Amino acid sequence: MASLLRSLAEEIETGKQEVRSTHMKRDFIMNRLPPHSQEDLLTPSGRIPALEDTVCLMHKDHMVITVEPSQERTDEASEMVVFVLHSLKNQRENHMMGESGDEEEEEDISRGLQFPLSHLQALLQLQKAEQLTVDQLQLPTAEEKCSLVLALWSESLLEVL
Repeated sequence: MASLLRSLAEEIETGKQEVRSTHMKRDFIMNRLPPHSQEDLLTPSGRIPALEDTVCLMHKDHMVITVEPSQERTDEASEMVVFVLHSLKNQRENHMMGESGDEEEEEDISRGLQFPLSHLQALLQLQKAEQLTVDQLQLPTAEEKCSLVLALWSESLLEVL
């Protein structure tokens, strides 16, 4: 047993074996956090964000940003994508129940957003800032900036100030 643990530790230290906490983060945010208590805040409110608007992320304590392989089933090597997962729509009857199988995999997608890896810096920028203008996001085009904030706004994760 000791030799197995030593070899596992060696593999982790040398990078042969990668330790991922993504699955644990996903399970925690999707199944362990209690449902959001204010139902009226779960629908987008205010006006749709535009390029010149100042915005801020809402419910930061109910969301997590992860980088993981795409969940799309293809024959090609899996591409890394960014997921913004949240617990705003967690169901009381499923709270603390953990994952039960393939059915919940579909449900996971409905409680989060998927973005290309190129959007990671902009998402981290939003997460760290109290508020900033959409135009300041670290994305190459105005279309990508507007698309990102619109997706977050539609999930009630972003507020236009």
